Amino acid sequence: MLPPRLSRLVDALGGRATRDAMRQAIVARCAWKEMRPAHLAQYLSRNPTWVVNAYLRPMLQEGLLEMVYPHIRAHSLQTYRTTPKATGEGT
Repeated sequence: MLPPRLSRLVDALGGRATRDAMRQAIVARCAWKEMRPAHLAQYLSRNPTWVVNAYLRPMLQEGLLEMVYPHIRAHSLQTYRTTPKATGEGT
């Protein structure tokens, strides 16, 4: 079951969330449990392609997220998790 804090965070996003609010929700969700792109999009009530292009790829490049299977990008079980940089533990 999703922790109440994460439920409230997503409920607060609404239909036109800010970029920072979306990124915060992604970091929080991936810190709690690794997520597949399609499941993350469903959690955020957004289009999966848009989530990947607008958020996941840039956050990967910034070092905020990492792939569980980095050497096999198209792995059927590919999930994303936060990095210490995203949670403030790597600074």
